[in-house]
Formats: sequence, structure tokens, C-alpha cells
Amino acid sequence: MYSMGQHTFEQFAKEAGAVYHVKRIVLVNTDIIDEYLENFRDV
Repeated sequence: MYSMGQHTFEQFAKEAGAVYHVKRIVLVNTDIIDEYLENFRDV
């Protein structure tokens, strides 16, 4: 979906604050990551 490796995706998710821990499950809010990645877009 994002054309990047898992490690890079995890780093972006953490930097964006899009990671949620629910018991032993880790959830990532992709809407937050999309907004975060828009900041790097060339116009």
C-alpha cells in the first residue's frame, strides 16, 4: 500500500503518533500516517 519496507513503515507510524497498543495487538491508524506523509510531498 505504501511501497516501503516494514521497518520504514513502523518508523513513520511511530513518528506520526499513529501506533496504538491494545493488549498484545498493535494497531496503526493509516489516516494519521497519510496526513503525516503529505508533509513530505513535493508540490
